[in-house]
Amino acid sequence: MPVNSVASELREHSAYPLILVLACIFIINPPAGLFAAFLYVLTSARSHDHLFRIASWHFVAIGIFLGAVNSTKIPENDLVWYYRGYLDAGRYSYSTYIEQFGINGQGKELFFPTFNYILYQIFGPSTKAYITIVTTIYYGSIGLATSRVARTLKIHPAIAMVAMTVFAAAPNIFSLSALLLRQNIAFAIVMVVMTDRFIYGKNRYILMILAVLTHASSLFFLLIFFVPGIRQRITAKTLPVFAAITALILNYQAISALIVSAIPGDNVLTYALTRASTGTNYELNALSMTQISFNLAMLAGMFCAIYIFKPSYKNNSGVIAISNVVFITLLFVISNLEYTELSSRFNFYYLSLFPIAATIALSTVPMRIAAPVLIVSQPLLLALFVAGLYWSVWSYELKQEILYWPVFLYYL
Repeated sequence: MPVNSVASELREHSAYPLILVLACIFIINPPAGLFAAFLYVLTSARSHDHLFRIASWHFVAIGIFLGAVNSTKIPENDLVWYYRGYLDAGRYSYSTYIEQFGINGQGKELFFPTFNYILYQIFGPSTKAYITIVTTIYYGSIGLATSRVARTLKIHPAIAMVAMTVFAAAPNIFSLSALLLRQNIAFAIVMVVMTDRFIYGKNRYILMILAVLTHASSLFFLLIFFVPGIRQRITAKTLPVFAAITALILNYQAISALIVSAIPGDNVLTYALTRASTGTNYELNALSMTQISFNLAMLAGMFCAIYIFKPSYKNNSGVIAISNVVFITLLFVISNLEYTELSSRFNFYYLSLFPIAATIALSTVPMRIAAPVLIVSQPLLLALFVAGLYWSVWSYELKQEILYWPVFLYYL
């Protein structure tokens, strides 16, 4: 092998010893490990490929840390049901378990109970391990999807890391991460499918099926991914396309009912379309004007970066497609405000796209200006997260202890 190739190969893997060091720091003190990784990426002059490897580790580590914190949550509400469902995997055969699992969709959304069953065979009745893995998959997939977008736009990885840290520190999102487990796993799959399709041009049909078999609401995104013109910029010429999409969204219930009437049988597709054809209102508060205003600001920041401040972004059809997915999701949320359950569920999906939108928006700020602010933001965001544990309507065994407890103590 030529000397240059050997040198290139060594540079390619040079991130791994550092990741090992960061992992050791993380095990001793998770916040310190995360901050060390961020500070290194922000200040290092190494190549973007090297820094993105460190950033990818950082995103997965965030998921592990939040999963460890979730493992200290006192089970209440939906989490009790999910834990019971998980523990049932030890009481039944696989076929019996997947057929009886669920409330509304027994025997239809089959991948999530399959996922539970596999985890139970590996970890046994440890609900702490279970919630840690589900949380890690959710946050890790969002972080890695954000990394993919940042890499394709040549955005500094520290920007993506900050966007992800803001998302991780948000108390309202974190509190739901241990309640909407099926939805979280489905959305994790959706994020992989979305970035593979739009960034790398790969269609992951098996993953698409698994997403729907985890939570039927993910069918919404999979249909959007194949909408004609989804990769097109919003211009005067493409307005008819987006007007048609808007019309479809505003009339989705009638369209779903029409399709259901034409499909025979009782299966996950008819189940999803039947749910879509009827409005649902549970005992949930309607989205506040503050939340709607935040949603609009999130979309506006992303669109301003793409269409005004960073014109080169418009040349990336994959990123345009992802920005259109964000736009259509918000349109769906706003058009269903009268249905509190539906708008709340899809608002959570929309907010889960925040790290991508924020990364694109923050990239408009020069790094020489942003760097000091980004450094200061880290302890402030950690303080916000700890405060959220005190403010939360849910109870956690640990609060300020997360600032200094090593990882292994969470599971003793």
